[in-house]
Amino acid sequence: MNEPTVTESAEASPDTIAPPVHKTTVRRPRFFHWPTLLLAFVVLICGIVIGAAGTTAIIGKRIVDAVQHPESNASRAANRLRRQLDLTDDQTQQVEKILAERTKAFGAIYRDNLPRIAQEFALTKQQIAEVLTPEQQQEWQERMARLERIAQLRTPQSP
Repeated sequence: MNEPTVTESAEASPDTIAPPVHKTTVRRPRFFHWPTLLLAFVVLICGIVIGAAGTTAIIGKRIVDAVQHPESNASRAANRLRRQLDLTDDQTQQVEKILAERTKAFGAIYRDNLPRIAQEFALTKQQIAEVLTPEQQQEWQERMARLERIAQLRTPQSP
C-alpha cells in the first residue's frame, strides 16, 4: 500500500520532470531592409542635386558679377590677399590700387581684341556646322545661340 503509483513517482522524481515549454517564434534575419536603404539613397541624391545646383548658382552669379563689374574685383582681391598674407592697411590700399590699374589694362586688351575673338568664334561655328547633318546643324545653332546670350550677359561693360 505504501508503494507509489506510476503517476506519483513521475511527479516526485526530479529526473522525470519535463522542462517548462516556452513558445518561441523563429525570426528571419533582417539582412536587407530595402525601404530604409531606398529612402536613404533618395535623400542622398536629393542632397547632392540641391548642393550642386546651389553651388552652380552661387559661382555663376559671382562670375557674372566679376565680369560685368570688374571695378569691384580689385577690392575683393585685395581684401582676400589682406587675410591670406596678413597685409597692413597701407599694403592693402597699395595692392588694391595696383589691381584696379591692371584690371583696366586687361579690360582694354579684351575690348581691343573682341572683334578678332568674335571673328574666330564665327569661323569655328561655321566650320563645325559644315560637317554636321541638317538635324545636327539645327541643334548646333540652338546651342550657339544660347552660348552667345550667356556671353552677352558676361561681357564687361565699357568704361
